[in-house]
Amino acid sequence: MNQKLTLSIDSAAISRGKSYAKKNGRSLSSMVENFLLLLDDDTDALREQIPVSNKLMSLVGIAKGSTTEDDYKRHLMERYDAK
Repeated sequence: MNQKLTLSIDSAAISRGKSYAKKNGRSLSSMVENFLLLLDDDTDALREQIPVSNKLMSLVGIAKGSTTEDDYKRHLMERYDAK
């Protein structure tokens, strides 16, 4: 059940929030609601319900794989030995 809530928030923060919400096809109320829901300790189920922007989704899996110290050394050797 939705319930009205009155908040006192800096006008600049409200403007930025509204702008961000508009760019992402959301309402400021839904963003505040989702933030408050994330404050709960049991957030796994809630995170599945919260819409994620396409920009954020494009980053999912970008850091897959393990990296070792040898990988980093090899990277440095390739980078600086090639010059």
